[in-house]
Amino acid sequence: MEKVPRSPNRLLASLSTADFKTFGSYLETAELTQENVLFAAGDRLTRVFFPHSGVVSLVVSLASDDMVEVAMIGRDSCFGASPAIDDNNSFTDAVVQLPGLASTLTVERLRTAAVKSVALRTKLARHERALCAQAQQSAACNAIHSIGARLARRLLRMNDLTGLLCCL
Repeated sequence: MEKVPRSPNRLLASLSTADFKTFGSYLETAELTQENVLFAAGDRLTRVFFPHSGVVSLVVSLASDDMVEVAMIGRDSCFGASPAIDDNNSFTDAVVQLPGLASTLTVERLRTAAVKSVALRTKLARHERALCAQAQQSAACNAIHSIGARLARRLLRMNDLTGLLCCL
């Protein structure tokens, strides 16, 4: 299977050329501005974001006005793709944590491509499972680990997503 090497987003780059061609021409570049809320919990997901750089935090807002980060989206991932395989709304707020750039397209375009490709649907479903696992891991870490351990985990994840912290 030939990969698509031209995307700085690793999820897009991992697609076969055939799968990428079904929607690649519809991708637009968007700026991710720090603290911008891409979607709020309960919003209908209409766009998919594939970050090239920067980080998007998925957060749960609590009644006390506190927020808990449950997952981080970066250059290895995407946000908003779940409706392409299962029509739904956002369960979390998606907030830009670190500014950067992303490829973006409508959920409808990705859904059309996913309907045509079992491989693409499978990749998107596995991605959603990985996000769920990340949220579960975050919940467990928040419950039992010290602030120092949680900070270390967060810094390592930020490095994975951006490569910016490798020189600490």
